[in-house]
Amino acid sequence: MISSGGAFKITMDDYKYSNDYRYLIDIFTLERIQERALYWKNVAKSYIEEAGLDDQTTINYLCLSNMVCSYFSDINRLKEFHPIDTANRIKVISYEVFWFLRTSPVQIIGDISQKHIFLNQKIAVNVIVSEFFNKCKNKKDVKAHLALAEELLYCFKYRLYTSQSIEMAINSYLVGSGGFSNIH
Repeated sequence: MISSGGAFKITMDDYKYSNDYRYLIDIFTLERIQERALYWKNVAKSYIEEAGLDDQTTINYLCLSNMVCSYFSDINRLKEFHPIDTANRIKVISYEVFWFLRTSPVQIIGDISQKHIFLNQKIAVNVIVSEFFNKCKNKKDVKAHLALAEELLYCFKYRLYTSQSIEMAINSYLVGSGGFSNIH
């Protein structure tokens, strides 16, 4: 905001969106923020353990904290822009996955085989698939879900993406597969 003297003056609204995420506690509560961080920590740890990579990887908790705060900051802006009380599940997962990929909290600290690189991307795909596509009814569904997982992994590895493009990919797949009505 510019004051009458032409000087730049910071208001409380400007502070609200600074790099200091303390304002999120007032909006979402510390418990809710910590629960989301714990969820992602557990998802990452579970994936790492199943892959047998405990000794070769670590979870950077500063990156994980930044991921969760960035997610809540985005969701808060979204809720203010579109006067809504809650974001739908597809949007929540899309924004979480975007920030998880952006911050890459799972880091390789030892020697691993080629098949285990891109861990953050694989964890993100696993979250999307397990959230929306885990109720496979037949082999055709399983095959389609695997094809989607492979395409998402490729895009997360080599293409540009946003939280909105992730949301669109999930929505498109759900509409095409007839699963959209089960989510909303």
